[in-house]
Amino acid sequence: GGLVTSFRVRDNFSWEAAASQENPNLLKICQICYQCICDLHINHYDNVAVLTIPEQNDPGSGLIPEPELFGLFQNEPNPVINSTRISFNLPEISQVDLAVYNLKGQLVKKLYSGNTSKHTIMWDGKDEQGNELENGVYFYTIIINEKIENTRKLIIMK
Repeated sequence: GGLVTSFRVRDNFSWEAAASQENPNLLKICQICYQCICDLHINHYDNVAVLTIPEQNDPGSGLIPEPELFGLFQNEPNPVINSTRISFNLPEISQVDLAVYNLKGQLVKKLYSGNTSKHTIMWDGKDEQGNELENGVYFYTIIINEKIENTRKLIIMK
């Protein structure tokens, strides 16, 4: 994977693009002139960001909204010692199932099931019966509208 960027501008003005200093995986764009319509799409590995600058944008304010990232994000902290936070953000409300699996593909813990577009789960590293999981590698998978969309790896070290 790598960084793939594209943005579509429908105006006759000059634009500058630069990497975000806060997050080097993001690209910021700045319009030098006034009144634009812009769509910015950034793809970085499994995350997709979309930024829309509305018409009559005033670049004189110096404020450009940060893009909103979509996807299933890496758990934090990883490796898991006591607990970890798993977050996802979708472009629209969808049926979402999020679960943890062992290396054999067996369900260890169902973390979330419901309709949402954004959610953060704190997980204590325990299975469905409340037992502490053994140290090792596990996977968490997000299923959106009954289709597997993404899987990430986490490590438990207690």
